[in-house]
Amino acid sequence: MSESPQPTTPTREQVIAGLQAMMDAIVADELDLAGHELESLAARTGRSMDHPDVLYFRVLIAIQRGQSLEALQYLTNEFGEDAHPELRVLCLYSIQDPLWEGLAQALSETGDASTRQAMTLMLERYREVMAGVPH
Repeated sequence: MSESPQPTTPTREQVIAGLQAMMDAIVADELDLAGHELESLAARTGRSMDHPDVLYFRVLIAIQRGQSLEALQYLTNEFGEDAHPELRVLCLYSIQDPLWEGLAQALSETGDASTRQAMTLMLERYREVMAGVPH
């Protein structure tokens, strides 16, 4: 009886190629393909679909599909109201819920360094747009 082959760990280049294919599909608004690429990449890297590295892209794809409220509900139901606040901000912003701004402000002051930077940039851009300042 032959043994089934063991899954191999993808190389860094293979992971980058998978990420690029997924991002290209998102940019091209080929969201079914993007979702497929994400599922394939998660499987190849051994990450669950709820792993934070994968979840970020799942939420971005849902937002692109116009399913921001569903993504927000999923985050709340599966992880609780305090989990993944940066993703909650994106969902709230997308559905034009004014709560996004307060949460983004709080994260710009207390989140980890990359979250602080992202939330600060998001708030600055929003305020520029609201003030009519071109980019």
